[in-house]
Amino acid sequence: MSKEPFKRSDALKFARRLLDEGSVVLKQHAKDRMKERRLATTDIENIIEGGFINSEGEQRDGRWTYVIETPRMGLAVAFRCDEAGEAHELVIVSVWRKS
Repeated sequence: MSKEPFKRSDALKFARRLLDEGSVVLKQHAKDRMKERRLATTDIENIIEGGFINSEGEQRDGRWTYVIETPRMGLAVAFRCDEAGEAHELVIVSVWRKS
């Protein structure tokens, strides 16, 4: 059983599993950034599937966030967990392009 904060490898594994299961929620901020930066849901999928997590999770506003990156784009994600601490939903908090 895992509880947050997750190890980087576990967070990425959970993100990929939840993407495959379709258990993904886009926060309004992420939707706004996608529109502003001309990114599509396929970009988010590609970041999760081909990206990496460089640093440990960071606690912000009472939740743990993790950054998944590729050489060209990045995502800030969080997890909604059940009472046992298992991740059951992936929350996309923000998305960006790198310069």
